[in-house]
Amino acid sequence: MIGFYAAGAMGEGEAVPRWNPLDAATQLTLSSNDRVCTRSSTDNNSWRSVRSVTSHHSGKWLAQCRINANGAANGSMIFGVGTSAASLNSYPGAGVTSWGAQANNSPTARTYTNGSSSNTGAAAVGVGGSAIVAVDFDAGLIWFGDSVAGWYGSGNPAAGTNPRYTFTPNTTLYLMLGQYSSPMQNTLLNGPGEATVTVPSGFAMWG
Repeated sequence: MIGFYAAGAMGEGEAVPRWNPLDAATQLTLSSNDRVCTRSSTDNNSWRSVRSVTSHHSGKWLAQCRINANGAANGSMIFGVGTSAASLNSYPGAGVTSWGAQANNSPTARTYTNGSSSNTGAAAVGVGGSAIVAVDFDAGLIWFGDSVAGWYGSGNPAAGTNPRYTFTPNTTLYLMLGQYSSPMQNTLLNGPGEATVTVPSGFAMWG
C-alpha cells in the first residue's frame, strides 16, 4: 500500500512546468496555469491527449494525476508517459511509444501499451483519487498505481522490482494525459511537495 503524507511547502500557485498548451489536442482546455485539464464536449467520446512541458531521459521520476470530475463515459482518463511521437489524437498506451493507466475504469483499473490493455485487479479510483506513474529512465522501467490500491502488480519502484512495463533505457519521455468524454477533469501533481503519496526512495517529483 502506498503511504500518505501532508503536501510540502510548494502551493497550488507555484510556477512549476505543467501541461503544454502548444502540445495539446484542441478539445482539451487547460486552466490554473496549465495545471488543470478539462475535456470539452467538442468531438466528445474520442480520445484526445496532452503532453507535459518537462521531459526526462535519465534519473528516477514520479508524477500523479488527480481526478476532479469523471467523464460521462466509464474510464475517461488515461494517465502515463510517452515520446514526442505519441499521437495526441489517441490515448497514452495506444502505440509502442506510450504507456498509460486507466485508474478510473470500472470495475477494475487497466494499464495500456501498444493498444493492448492489462487488468490490474484494482478497483476504480473515484473523484479525489489519483493515478500515479514512476519511471526509472536508466533501467528502462515503468510502474503504475493509484492512491488507493498502491502500485499495481506488487510493484516496488524503490527496490526496482515488478515494473508494469519496460522500455529502451534513456528514451526521452513526457507525461501524457488522455481524456475521452466531458466533463472529465484532472489536476497534474508534478511539483516538489505536491505528492499525496510517499515518493519512493531514490525518486523525485517530475517537475
